[in-house]
Amino acid sequence: MKTLSVLLFTVISAACTFGWACQPEAQIIASVGSTRKLSSTSCLITVEAVQQFNSSFVCPLVIGEIGGGIEVGTNSNHECAFKVGEVISGVLYRDAAGTIVLE
Repeated sequence: MKTLSVLLFTVISAACTFGWACQPEAQIIASVGSTRKLSSTSCLITVEAVQQFNSSFVCPLVIGEIGGGIEVGTNSNHECAFKVGEVISGVLYRDAAGTIVLE
């Protein structure tokens, strides 16, 4: 049993050391502070009054990373899916390009 524990610890340590990809993520509930349309399919929002922010234990997204904005989709009229003052709720993640996205 001890050997198995040591082996498991070694494998997990190696995964972290050699950079097995993880996707940083967190759960959020917050109010929209501003919106800016990026394209016909996406907008960039900033948040204020964060009511809840729970980083993943395995691959955490830090609250300071959302300061540059969060990318969200548009509605059927190609307008930002959220308006200033509305509450967003969902999972945030950092994609391969480094963009913070609301899922």
